[in-house]
Amino acid sequence: MIRDIGGESVHQAHVFDSLKDDSLTQLYSDCSSFTRLSAVLRLFNMKARNEWTDRSFTKLLEFLHEILPTCSSTYTWES
Repeated sequence: MIRDIGGESVHQAHVFDSLKDDSLTQLYSDCSSFTRLSAVLRLFNMKARNEWTDRSFTKLLEFLHEILPTCSSTYTWES
């Protein structure tokens, strides 16, 4: 039965699991206001509403990376 699902469906299930995990994980240890997912969605919403270029958004993310507390997981930001 699993063979019938196909590779694309398995990949989509992995993406869903990652999103679910990120929706439950605090952005950093003392942050109860944002989860990883809510913070990323908020940033992308701001980018879209304010018509930021990819370059300006990347610069913002680099700046935030410098000033926010270090966390154990690493994200690769692709705008």
